[in-house]
Amino acid sequence: MRLKSLKLTNFQGIRDFTLDANLKDCEIRGANAAGKTTIFSAFCFLLYGLDSTGKIFLPKSIDETGEAKHGVDSSVEAVFVDDNGQTFTLKKVFKEVWRRKHGSPKKIFTGHSTAHFWDSVSITEKEYKRRLTEIAPESVLKLLVNTRYFSETLHWQKRREILLDICGNV
Repeated sequence: MRLKSLKLTNFQGIRDFTLDANLKDCEIRGANAAGKTTIFSAFCFLLYGLDSTGKIFLPKSIDETGEAKHGVDSSVEAVFVDDNGQTFTLKKVFKEVWRRKHGSPKKIFTGHSTAHFWDSVSITEKEYKRRLTEIAPESVLKLLVNTRYFSETLHWQKRREILLDICGNV
């Protein structure tokens, strides 16, 4: 599977960003605090729901003071082309949930939700994960996407197991 494009909207400190990879290898370079890690975290969020370091995080849009903005949805969308040349689109939208209690005039913030889309069709998180697993298991996606995952995140016993799977028993 190859990346054609990646679009971030109101994702952490990035209001609007589009990467047109056009199925080619690409690098993202920039000064410190320019958003390189945020773009990578958005890609990881899209694939397995965690940030670039493998931790749970809030992808909410933030203002100049570093505070989360309310009433703004954060989204990540990527277009991929599979090995058969078929194009498919993945999208996640992180939203605030506001509810009005019975008899109350005001809505109350009750938490967050994440909507999952496959080719612009809303699907459940379970179905989204199932379809991604058909492409590659989450553990393989993490190995392919994050160059530091193997050496810095995986426990040494899991690293050893993977290496022995690749090269056989020594």
